[in-house]
Amino acid sequence: MAREPEGETFSAVIDKTFEDTLDLLVEARNYAAFSPSARDDRRTPMEGLAVAGSHLRVTSRLAGVMAWLLYQKAVGAGEIDAAETLRTLPRLDGVDPCLDDRNDGHLALPSGLQGLLARSHRLYLRVARLDAMIREAHAGRGEG
Repeated sequence: MAREPEGETFSAVIDKTFEDTLDLLVEARNYAAFSPSARDDRRTPMEGLAVAGSHLRVTSRLAGVMAWLLYQKAVGAGEIDAAETLRTLPRLDGVDPCLDDRNDGHLALPSGLQGLLARSHRLYLRVARLDAMIREAHAGRGEG
């Protein structure tokens, strides 16, 4: 199979990362929907912009990771054939803005949001390493 540098071990890593991503997606959704600090009207316009941008960064990281993982799961399940995989191997989306964590510790951000930012950043880095590993394996076999 074209995507499996380590076979079953790699599939287990993809499955575990998928579960971690799903858990963090649910937590981020619940934070945005139910946390009073997510909707604090006492913020200055600039603080509100920092909070909105941070929510967007968490969402972008998690959406990019989930899309990448779903593609990998489809390949592993044989839903995408090996030849198609070599032509369409998608890159992890939004690398530059998603890897940027300069404002993740902004003082105006609620601690819950700072936690989501930190955890989504670590998850994104983990998947970026997996993506690089797959690409190196393909390049080493002259496939991509």
